[in-house]
Amino acid sequence: MDLKGPLRLVAAVLGMCLVSTGLGPVSMATAAASGAAVMPFRAHVFFDDTMGPPPAGLVRGAVASVLTDPKVPVVRAASTSSTAAAAGQTASIPPPDPEILGFAQSGEVASGAWIADLRFNLLSTIAYFGINLNLDGTLVTSDTGYLTWWSSQETNLIDAAHVAGDRVVLTVKAFNDPLIAAVTGTEQARQTLITSIIDQVVTRPADGVNIDFEGVSAGLSANFTTFISELQGALLARAAGRSYLTVDTYASAGLGGSMYDLAALWHHVDALDLMGYGFAPCVAGHSGPTAPMGGCWYSVTQSVTDYMTRFGVPASELLLGVPYYGYKWSVSGVGAAGQDAAVPGSTDSADTYAGALSDFSCALKLQQHWDATFQEPWASWYSPATGDPCGGNHNSYRELYYDNAQSLGLKYDLVNNRGLRGIAIWALGYDSGSNDLWNEIAAKFSVAKFPPFQPKSVGAPAAAVLPDGSQQLVFWRSAADNHLVEGWYSGGYWRGPLDLTTLLGPNAVLQSAPSVAVTPDGSTQTVFWQGPGNHLYEAWWAGGRWNGPLDVTSAAGDPTAVLASAPSAAVTPDGSTQTVFWRSSSGHLDEAWWAGARWNGPVDWSRRAFADAAALASAPSAAIMPDGSQQLVFWQGPGGHLYEAWWAAARWNGPVDITGGSLRGAGLLASAPSATIFADGSQQLVFWTGAGGHLVQAWFAGGRWYGPADWTGTTFGGVGTLASAPSATVLPDGSQQLVFWQGSGSTLWEAWFAGRWYGPMNLSG
Repeated sequence: MDLKGPLRLVAAVLGMCLVSTGLGPVSMATAAASGAAVMPFRAHVFFDDTMGPPPAGLVRGAVASVLTDPKVPVVRAASTSSTAAAAGQTASIPPPDPEILGFAQSGEVASGAWIADLRFNLLSTIAYFGINLNLDGTLVTSDTGYLTWWSSQETNLIDAAHVAGDRVVLTVKAFNDPLIAAVTGTEQARQTLITSIIDQVVTRPADGVNIDFEGVSAGLSANFTTFISELQGALLARAAGRSYLTVDTYASAGLGGSMYDLAALWHHVDALDLMGYGFAPCVAGHSGPTAPMGGCWYSVTQSVTDYMTRFGVPASELLLGVPYYGYKWSVSGVGAAGQDAAVPGSTDSADTYAGALSDFSCALKLQQHWDATFQEPWASWYSPATGDPCGGNHNSYRELYYDNAQSLGLKYDLVNNRGLRGIAIWALGYDSGSNDLWNEIAAKFSVAKFPPFQPKSVGAPAAAVLPDGSQQLVFWRSAADNHLVEGWYSGGYWRGPLDLTTLLGPNAVLQSAPSVAVTPDGSTQTVFWQGPGNHLYEAWWAGGRWNGPLDVTSAAGDPTAVLASAPSAAVTPDGSTQTVFWRSSSGHLDEAWWAGARWNGPVDWSRRAFADAAALASAPSAAIMPDGSQQLVFWQGPGGHLYEAWWAAARWNGPVDITGGSLRGAGLLASAPSATIFADGSQQLVFWTGAGGHLVQAWFAGGRWYGPADWTGTTFGGVGTLASAPSATVLPDGSQQLVFWQGSGSTLWEAWFAGRWYGPMNLSG
C-alpha cells in the first residue's frame, strides 16, 4: 500500500509551502544524483503534519500535571570512555537505564491514536512534534502544531506519561536555511525565541526541549551553536527541573562540513539525536537502504564512530535515531541484489512500518529479502496499471527498503555495545496495530528503569493512596536508626526507599510507627508520628517539597498532648479538618485536630464521652466516611478484643466490643487494628495481626459485621507472617484492597485483594 492519508497529504501541502519560498523538499533520488557523498537534508520534512488549520473538534486542554518522578534522571555522565567505545570495544556494562525517546507527531496526538499506539512502560521520553517559528523568533500560534500542543488530547498524553514516569518535551522546528538564519542570527532574535520556548516549557508544563533545526549551509553553524548554548543556560536558570535539552543532527554530520558543529554542540546539550536514517541511495537514481549499518557511501555504524572519535561526543550524550519507516520506488525491474534503477520521472515515497505490513498483505508477486551487508530488509512486488489490490496502479515493479524488528535489534545492539545513551524513535504510531517493534525494545533494553526496590530495616508501615489512584504511598520507621522512610508505587514500579529524615533534619526521628493521610485534592500528604518527649510531630508534602517537621504538641501550646502510642490521622472529605487520635499514657483515647487555621485540643474522649470506659491496649486506627457523616475509631481493647467508637450526629457513640458481640469472640487481636473504608462507603474493612502472626480481617457491609477471616492460614499457606500491625488502604475505584506489614527480618510485605487475594509478596526480597 502506498503511503496514505495524512502523511501523503502533508507531503503535498509541505511541498507547495516550501516551493513558494524556493526551498522545495529534496527527493531521495534527487539528493543522490550529485554523487554518493550526499544525504537528503531535512530528514523529518516528508512527515511534517504541523502546518495548516487544526482538525475539527480539537479543543484547548487544561494545564498538564507535573512530572515528579522521572524514570531516567537527567544526569550527564563523563566522556572519558568515548574513544575506547567508539573504536569498537564493547562497553563493560551496557547502560542499565537507557533513554527510550519517541517522537509523537501532532496528528498522532490530535486523533487520539496515541492512546492505543504508545506503551509508556517502554518509553522514557516523548517528544511532541512540534511547534513552528516565525522569522522574528516568535512561535506560530495559529496552526495545527501549536493548537494541538495546547489541546486536551496533549494534556491527557502528558498526564498519562507523567504517571508512568516519562518526560514529555517540546520539539521546536525549522526546516530551511533562511528561517534558521533569521531566528539564530541576532541576539535579539535568539532571546525572543528562547523566551518563547521557556514560556511553553513552564506553562504547559513540559520537561524540556527538543530542537529540530534541519538546514544545509555550514555557515549556520556558529550562530546555531550560540543559540543552543544560550538556550541551555536559560533553561537551567528559568526552568529548573524542566531543562532536558536534545538536538536532532544528521548522521552525515559525522563527515563534517554541516550546520552542526558537533565538537562544540555536545557541551551544551543533554543528548544529541543522531538521526540514523534517510540515507541517500548507494547508487544515484536507484533504490537503496534507508538506514544501512554497513556498505553504501556511509552507514549508521560509521556515523556513530565518527561522532565519537572525530568530534569527541561522549557515548552518554548520544542517542541513535531509528526509523519506523522506509522508502519505496517504482523500478524498471527487480534483480536478485535489489538497488534497482528507478523508473525515469518517478519519485520515491515514504512508507511507515504499518504501511509496509499493509503492502505485504495485498501486494502481487511479493518477494521479501534480507541484505546482509546493509543489515536491512527489502521487498519487491508488482503494481499493475489498473486493478492494483494495493491501490497504487503504478504499472511497474515496486521496491521497498525499510527497518523491521530484526534490523532495529541490530541497531540496538550497537547502542548497547558502544554504551550509548539510548535511542530516539521516528516516529511513534508508525507501527500502529503491531507489537513487533515494541517487543524488540523490551528484548534489547532494560525497561524497569529504576534501581531495585529492596527496602531494609523496615518497621511497621503506614499506607495511603492518592485520590486519583496514581500512587500508592508507604511510610515506615527505620528499625536501624528511627528515620522516617518512604516508598511509593507509580507507573507500574516501586520507587525509593527515600530517607526523609535526611531531608527534614534531626527532629524527624520517630519513636513510633508513622501515620499518613492525604487531602482530598491530592495536593498534600501529611505524616504524623510520636517524636522526642512523646510529642506529636508532623511533616507534610506540599508545593513540590517536604515541609516540617512541626512539633504539634508545642505548637498547640498544651503539654498534655503527649503520646503513648503511634498516632492515627485522617482528613475530612472537604479537606477542612485534619484529625489525629492516639493512646494516652493513661490508656485513654485522645484527639487533636487542625481546623480554622489552628490546632485544637487535645481532648480526652475516654473521660469526656465514654465515662472512662474506653481503655486502649494499642494505638487507635481512625477513618472517616466518604460523605463526612461519621468518624470511626477502632482499637485493641481488654482481652485482645476489637473495639469501636464513632462520632455521628454531633456526638460520640460507643465504645462497642465488636469481638465480644458480632465476631463471637473469634480472631483476637495481637496488634493495633488498621481500618479503611470504600470510596462509596459500602464497606468498612479492619485488619490486624492475629495469633501466630497471621493476617486477620473483619468487615462491615449491609448493616452487619462479617469475619473474622484468617487470610494467612486459609489463603497464604502460612507464608509472610506479620511482625507488626498491618496497614490497609483501598484504591479509589474500589478495585483493590492493599495491605502492608513488617515481616520477619524487618522486611516489607504486601498482599492485595482484586477479586481474590494475591501475594503475599516480600517487597524487600
